[in-house]
Amino acid sequence: MLKIYLQVVQRELAIQVATKTELAAVLMFYAIIISLFPIALGPFLASSIWVAPAIIWVAALLTTFLVQENMLRADYNNGIFEQMFLSEHNVALLLLAKITAQWLVFALPMVLLTPLLAISLGLAIPSIAIITGSLLLGTITLSFVGALGAALTITMSRGGVLLAILILPLYTPVLVLGTAVTTLSFDGVISTGHLALLGALAIIAVMFVPFAVTAAIRESLN
Repeated sequence: MLKIYLQVVQRELAIQVATKTELAAVLMFYAIIISLFPIALGPFLASSIWVAPAIIWVAALLTTFLVQENMLRADYNNGIFEQMFLSEHNVALLLLAKITAQWLVFALPMVLLTPLLAISLGLAIPSIAIITGSLLLGTITLSFVGALGAALTITMSRGGVLLAILILPLYTPVLVLGTAVTTLSFDGVISTGHLALLGALAIIAVMFVPFAVTAAIRESLN
């Protein structure tokens, strides 16, 4: 089982890495969103430092949403999912591997880029460490929830608006927890409770979302 999972992850990584321009575009989109705020706020940035966590998290949320829209559609159009259901392997496990690879290719580089961008917003080193750690946990949930939304709208050629309506409200708990834990760090408070909740949401998403995605895709194929 683990061998099949790792093989699928390697396959998906190879496919995603081959499209380097898409990865560059995604990271550039994330960087541009964050970089626009120091330009817009100008000298008021120092007095508005409390909005920096929200800026970073909203940028991460929008970037993740951008990636998710076409995440499953190519495999659906090429008949890959029909082959998955006809194979002897667990489809939920195969989809877990696919979503994992998607997170490794797009979300993880975005998280690693965050400390450099956070400096431009005037965040202190402890707060940068907190927001980077919270993003590491939070983007797992964002990726899996986004995959569920993509599965529910997979039959629609232009399902971007519906996808946004479906998944953006589901992103709210992650957004609230992520911004709160970083804002508390401004006062020297490390809220392990918020981080634990982010970790719990990530674990729940990893455990249950692949089964929901499997059901949604199976229904779309009927």
